[in-house]
Amino acid sequence: MLDMIKDTKSYGGEVFQICDYPPLEKATTEELKNIADYADFLEVKLEIGTRGINKEHLLHFKKIAETLRAKVVRTMLHTPDDKPSNAEACERLQSVLPFYKEANIQLSLETYEQVPTRQLIDIVCTLNHSHLGICLDPANTIASLEMPGDVIKNTAPFVNNLHVKDFHFTRHDGWVGFSLTGTSLGKGLLNTDLLMNSLNQKKNKELSAILEFWLPFQGTIEKTIEIEKKWIEESMNYLRRITT
Repeated sequence: MLDMIKDTKSYGGEVFQICDYPPLEKATTEELKNIADYADFLEVKLEIGTRGINKEHLLHFKKIAETLRAKVVRTMLHTPDDKPSNAEACERLQSVLPFYKEANIQLSLETYEQVPTRQLIDIVCTLNHSHLGICLDPANTIASLEMPGDVIKNTAPFVNNLHVKDFHFTRHDGWVGFSLTGTSLGKGLLNTDLLMNSLNQKKNKELSAILEFWLPFQGTIEKTIEIEKKWIEESMNYLRRITT
């Protein structure tokens, strides 16, 4: 974990999101404080991510966020064994949002293929809470045949966290089937102009942009890591150009 925070700083990153990392949930208070202190020393802000909206689970992650001095908890509406309805989701989220507001931590629901984006928007609009929003990841929704551009435009007013992930969508050899895979930022199909222009219209909110990759295995771990490092460098340079 500390090495990843150090790498974030070395690439010029300002935020590191610890997302879907099971050991985080079981870390001791002392371990979490050590991570927070190291991030503070390097001047890297922390965010965290999990899955599910069970009340006890979200309150536990609120506590983790407080210890890490993180101001964002990203989550997903469903887990493999828990798929609440809109009404159930609103009830659960309503029960934890006062605690998130008190701690000044944003709760962010990510766009992804298992839940229609319209459903997330309906929940956020119904609750209309200052500390609840949407984590926008336009690439995730392609698997449910939602166009990234539509997802960007529809969610823009509610976005409080951003995952930036570029992608290619290409036919397989022989023209039977397709592949949806990642690439470094600016080299794929993600409309970064639309993304930035849509989010720049938001007022009084600072959004972190978290780089993610769908990097196919390159045959060996060493080759895969080599390509990942190249993508990070290229993507960070591109991200700086479009955000400054």
